Amino acid sequence: MTGIQNIYLDTTYCGEAHIFPSQDTIIRLVRNKVAGAAQSLEGFKQAVKRSYKTTRLPDQEDLQKWISTKPIESNDISDKVDERPFRLLVCIGTYLIGKERVFKAAAEALETPIYCAPYKGRIMACLEDTDLNARLTTVQKDAQVHLCRIGDVNNPDSLQDYLSQQPSFTHLIAFRPTGWTFKKANLDAEDGYLMEPHVLTRDHRVAIFGVPYSEHSSYPELEQFVKTVPCRKIISTVGMGNEKNREKVNGYLKRWRTEVEKDKARAMESPLD
Repeated sequence: MTGIQNIYLDTTYCGEAHIFPSQDTIIRLVRNKVAGAAQSLEGFKQAVKRSYKTTRLPDQEDLQKWISTKPIESNDISDKVDERPFRLLVCIGTYLIGKERVFKAAAEALETPIYCAPYKGRIMACLEDTDLNARLTTVQKDAQVHLCRIGDVNNPDSLQDYLSQQPSFTHLIAFRPTGWTFKKANLDAEDGYLMEPHVLTRDHRVAIFGVPYSEHSSYPELEQFVKTVPCRKIISTVGMGNEKNREKVNGYLKRWRTEVEKDKARAMESPLD
């Protein structure tokens, strides 16, 4: 028996809503965002001016209404007195592995080392990426890019506390790179994806960006793969414990394979002269 028999397919994003911009598009936007924001306080204002959600700090009144949808424009951002010179800190949310392209791009844009905890550095060493390993440091103040847990970069209070513990930095931008942040409303004809902060703290020093970067295949990539790589059977590996999701994913897989067979049949019926 020849050919591929079984393919175990990561179907995390097997749904028509998951049509992301390319990784290269997101990398370019992250690079441009941090480069612009790091130049000056005015550059930071411009980078976060399109925020559509803000959070109040815990010591303010009316905590039950801590989220406001009032748009924030750059000229609304107050210039609080701070004797320290402006210096931007960029925090990238990561898992044990993954997102390396995102934080490498940010570090390259700022020409800075990358801070990570010692255990994370040992994991990075296993990737055998010479350029990445050369940038890693365990000295926080030396690096403008810090690697954080993915959950921490979605928590404005945690980031506010983290910035307060970093006397070398005055402002912070965090990126939460995951496909689950994707919204079709953020698609833009020119850029492919409109990157806006989804949280901006009330003191206007911390902004959080959700960016649809993922190492999992998007819906179009899954479709292209299934239609291109012939095999006897495709076995989904994600979400199969849920009957509704199982039926949905298997329905997509069956439809794509049926379309391939129909295309083959039409080709056989209409041979080239």
